[in-house]
Amino acid sequence: VPDQVPVLLVEGQGGLPEPQQELFYVRTALGSVGDRTRPVFGVKTILPQQIGQEVLADQAVIILGDVSNASAESADQLERFVTDGGGLVIFCGEQSGTKAEVGKSALDRLLIDRLERFERTDGEAAALGLRVAADDHPCITEIATHGRGGLGSVHVTGRWRSKPVAIEIGATTLIAFSDGVPAIRVATKGRGRIVTFATGANMQWSNLPAKPDFVPLILNIVSYAAGGQSAQRDLEVGEKLEMAIAMGDARQGHVIQRADC
Repeated sequence: VPDQVPVLLVEGQGGLPEPQQELFYVRTALGSVGDRTRPVFGVKTILPQQIGQEVLADQAVIILGDVSNASAESADQLERFVTDGGGLVIFCGEQSGTKAEVGKSALDRLLIDRLERFERTDGEAAALGLRVAADDHPCITEIATHGRGGLGSVHVTGRWRSKPVAIEIGATTLIAFSDGVPAIRVATKGRGRIVTFATGANMQWSNLPAKPDFVPLILNIVSYAAGGQSAQRDLEVGEKLEMAIAMGDARQGHVIQRADC
């Protein structure tokens, strides 16, 4: 297991106070494991225009927080990163597209589903809930086995309605909104893994970050996304194998079998 899992956060908008930043609660969740001298996740935060300055190959996971203004060159870099085994997590807040821009963003090719329209509910009373859709998936197993983590009491007041485009086989809905529309989806692209959220990561459009389930959900999803780097790899004899395992996977146990057995 590597000393750290390097994670690059891309904030869609700069200059905001911390609690208003799209990925503030994600960054806090990733910093909750390990200690100050030896954190499990090595986290760095940049803005979309800085993507081209980064060596993406040094990262295990890249998380996009309501990013709407990435260049075509940056999208090409991100696509190569995922195809080569990197993990990409995309939070689609309100700014991730507009009616005039949907289907034209450079990042559209990386979305599991095509964004169609952003929908707001009429106040808290009409808010949507969340429900587990794939309780056997390693990202969700830990949450699905109990009802104490608050997922069932989440209120969502803004989300994207989308149309599946099936970028690769294996797309799965982990969590759905209470009306059945997909909320969190995972898929593979090349040797990498993509996870998309149909709503934002801060408290503007849902109270999920305030629920106990939020931290294990984020940790599991980021660890799962990072695991794509070790999948389908051919290694030379004596070469070291490093892999990140989602918390749900780790509790199930693993068997390493010799090639000559």
